[in-house]
Amino acid sequence: MDKAHIRSLYRRLWRAAHYAVQNRNPEKRIIRAKLRHAFRTETQPPPAIELDNTEQFLLTAGRRRGLENNVVKNLCAVHWYRAKGRRFVTF
Repeated sequence: MDKAHIRSLYRRLWRAAHYAVQNRNPEKRIIRAKLRHAFRTETQPPPAIELDNTEQFLLTAGRRRGLENNVVKNLCAVHWYRAKGRRFVTF
């Protein structure tokens, strides 16, 4: 795949993720970090059906306050607390 196509996939997921977290600042940064990490470390992009399913999941999470929204919120919270624990180590 060429770089333009991969960039397009990244942007589609990023837009859907921003819609899912409704542009709340901490969650927005967490989603961006997770997407960047995934696209930088993976050598092959996932199949198109997986990308479409993920995009639809994120769009549904932004549209209504159901199971999808709770999953996205909890993933962001877990990531944030883990990152917080690494930054603020107290002895």
